[in-house]
Amino acid sequence: MGVGNLAAAKYVKESILKEIPSAKVDAMELDLSSFEFVKKFASEFNSSGLPLNILINNAGIMACPFMLSKDNIEL
Repeated sequence: MGVGNLAAAKYVKESILKEIPSAKVDAMELDLSSFEFVKKFASEFNSSGLPLNILINNAGIMACPFMLSKDNIEL
């Protein structure tokens, strides 16, 4: 799991393992608002040798004020 909050990911991982004890779940920190962080994540993931079996892109929709990241991407 690429996650923004490793503490929350630990709870989710434990919940998954409670339901499916044989599940293989890994969590790595990922901040999609930063190109540098995304590149770092990709490099670390590729180096891990882990397979990518499932990709779920999850985005919430809410009325946030207009903001730009340091990479000039709308958040």
